[in-house]
Amino acid sequence: MKIQVRVKLSLPIKKTRLAIQYKIFEKATFDQYLIAAIVKNTSFDEEAIKYIDDITGKGSLNSYYKNRYNDIVEMDKDSINRIINDSMYPKLKFDESNVFVFFKDLNISKLGNSIFDGDALLDRQIIESLIPESGEFYKSEIIKQNEEELVDSYDVIFDNDTVKVKIGNKWVNVDSNVFQIRVINDIDSIEQYKGSINNQFDNSQWNLLFKSKLNNVVKADMFYYHNGDHYQITNSRMIITKIASFRGLFWYKEEIIEYTNHNKNYCEDILDYLMESSKINEFKTKALIKLLEIVDDVDARKYINYLLERKFSSEIAKVGLKIIRNGLEIGWNHEACKQIFKEVVDFRDLQLIYKIDHNLDYDIFQLLEIYNSNKSELSQEDRKKVELYLENRRSIIDQCNKILGEITSSGYREKTKTIKGDDDVAKYRKLANKYQGHGKKNIENLYGEQLEKYHKDMIEFYRLHNVMKQKI
Repeated sequence: MKIQVRVKLSLPIKKTRLAIQYKIFEKATFDQYLIAAIVKNTSFDEEAIKYIDDITGKGSLNSYYKNRYNDIVEMDKDSINRIINDSMYPKLKFDESNVFVFFKDLNISKLGNSIFDGDALLDRQIIESLIPESGEFYKSEIIKQNEEELVDSYDVIFDNDTVKVKIGNKWVNVDSNVFQIRVINDIDSIEQYKGSINNQFDNSQWNLLFKSKLNNVVKADMFYYHNGDHYQITNSRMIITKIASFRGLFWYKEEIIEYTNHNKNYCEDILDYLMESSKINEFKTKALIKLLEIVDDVDARKYINYLLERKFSSEIAKVGLKIIRNGLEIGWNHEACKQIFKEVVDFRDLQLIYKIDHNLDYDIFQLLEIYNSNKSELSQEDRKKVELYLENRRSIIDQCNKILGEITSSGYREKTKTIKGDDDVAKYRKLANKYQGHGKKNIENLYGEQLEKYHKDMIEFYRLHNVMKQKI
């Protein structure tokens, strides 16, 4: 069975930067042709220089031709013959970009992504293949060469007794003993890991286990073991880690579980763990809300009850209210209801929360709203509270109406216009204008502080009315 894994290997290499010189040919000019002919048909420099002096005299071309001579005289015979016979002039190019990596244990060379058997530096054909098709190899020279241990991650395939490592774009056989020597492994024991060690090493992607990774696993803030595997919980996702033993080494692979509706069962397990381990308060509220909105409402209620019993959270309470609006009205504890009650936004919410728990801190006006809608929804005690309030309110209204009627029938409002003004007169006229004029309020529509203010004004109005009796 083929099994592919990812490992770190330390492989001895010879790294060589090679400079390659090669010639390309361009159309020769007349002066290049002339100088090449002089070089070919003379034996000594003095003889060639005399030809140039005879052709150019002492003019500006003299030094120019001599410089061209110095260039061409250094060329090999083939290049000179191509200038004369084909009118093609050679130019030297330099390429220093070629880096050969020879893997000693694997007996292969790597150049870019290309792989060659053996040491490619010893193969003239490979080196010449690196120049352009129109070029002609001239020579090569090693610029820099060093030997080192190359530590890198590699894909490895185990196929029964065969081991292959991917170098560049090629799978290369590696001796099993060499692999065991070259693989980087810093773990001898994993006693601190309390999960199971898998013996079934399937063909999914496994990675070699290192101490750093093992420490991250066993020292995670929140985790538990399930079916022998390690389940790590973070604020953004769950990570399931499996560990296996194969060929005397420990391996691991991970599965990422995102917090989505598709993974509802995992989300329930996470909330159960957080609640049972008392670590739920350490979890970010935003992440908790995401989990609560994924699991079923009945399950979410259990976690919300637990949370709101232990800490105040407006955000969690709002999730609870949303679930209540969805129709789940039973099973809420008193502490949760106290916090959810603070998030009530309208009369419908008020009705729902009162139906669930009528022992909350409702004010008389909230009870009055429910009473006016359907008084049978109120408990007997709260109904009595409302009815007593209404009786008191009626008594206050009747008293205020009686006072206002007596004052109005006295006609003192007009009579006070003729008497000498003082503070009491000014106050009396102000209240008379307020409550006897066109802008007077309908007391039947007043409740709470407004009614209390109206009542206080009437008491003061009546006191001032008696004062006015003495003045008129």
